[in-house]
Amino acid sequence: MTKSVSRLLSLLLLCLAANASALDTQAHPVGLGFFVGGGITHGGAVGLHGRYWLNEQNLLSGALTWTFGRTWGGGSASLDYVLQQWPDLIDMGPDAGKMPLYVGVGAWTGFWTHRWRGGSGRWRRDWDLSMGGRVPLGMAYLAKEAPFDAFIELAPGIQVLTSCLFTLDVMIGGHYYF
Repeated sequence: MTKSVSRLLSLLLLCLAANASALDTQAHPVGLGFFVGGGITHGGAVGLHGRYWLNEQNLLSGALTWTFGRTWGGGSASLDYVLQQWPDLIDMGPDAGKMPLYVGVGAWTGFWTHRWRGGSGRWRRDWDLSMGGRVPLGMAYLAKEAPFDAFIELAPGIQVLTSCLFTLDVMIGGHYYF
């Protein structure tokens, strides 16, 4: 992300925070945001990320991602059921927000295109559709005085469609809650 885009997003978040109420997952169950990430199978990715809190401990987490490069590109969608098993493991103090550690289970599907030169020297394009399961492990910071969170997530998994292989995705992002 360029410095100007990063500064613009920071300014937007600060303006929203100035007029926001405290984050209460029951009063503000829907969070939408952006993330950046990468992985050993899908390369670098950016996308939209959303969360819907079912109750104080459980939530649904979903992402739409896209990747692009000179000779490859694609997109994917994932949906996870997250159980925040350790909401008070990290003590942030009485004046700060919460920093829960979480674990979940989910699935993803994606499409990928690859450009390559064939034996004749002409460019060829292949399309792949893939699907798999994942286990998101992460940490979030839930702000006390504003409807924001920030998260970092590591999601090992397995691809089962078109080939069977280990996957590993990493995401860093945040949400604004409505």
